[in-house]
Amino acid sequence: MAIVNVKQYEDYILQYWDVSVTDNWYNGSYIEVNSDDTTTGEFNTQLIVTAQGVGTYAASICDSATDGGKTDWYLPSTEELVALFNSGVTMPNIAWSSTEIDGTDAYVVDLDTGDILTYDKNGSALIFKVRKEYTTTFVSVDKMKLQSKNAPILRGGENNADEDVYKMLGGVNGISKNSNILSNE
Repeated sequence: MAIVNVKQYEDYILQYWDVSVTDNWYNGSYIEVNSDDTTTGEFNTQLIVTAQGVGTYAASICDSATDGGKTDWYLPSTEELVALFNSGVTMPNIAWSSTEIDGTDAYVVDLDTGDILTYDKNGSALIFKVRKEYTTTFVSVDKMKLQSKNAPILRGGENNADEDVYKMLGGVNGISKNSNILSNE
């Protein structure tokens, strides 16, 4: 198996690892984790693993994967799975997305038709691991603010791009959490 490029976006290439496993979406108990982002599964996966813990279920399998020497795999969102289908990944089966509906159901994508379907979290479906291979070495302020707005696990419930930049820089010497990193002040 190898890393396969799926789609080129503005600043990254969406990649996947050939599917090799099927499993449940959840870790044995029905709980709602609010992983409802349909665009990117990165934050959904973080929310799922934080709520469910480590185990042998879809999001945890992706989150702990080291395939191809990479450690940034995640369970794709519905849109990312549809991108996989549109790129030619077809088979007579369904695949889990990280996009949740409620405490008992999540979305799957039918890889024979490209349809997005509702499926019980206790069901068994294919697990595709996806990641982003960045083609630029910077992230624009607008993209950082969008990520901050959509990333409750990073932002602690507030839209705070400065705090996210601080965390990504790992607390660089001379930069405080309240230094207005993203402003012109």
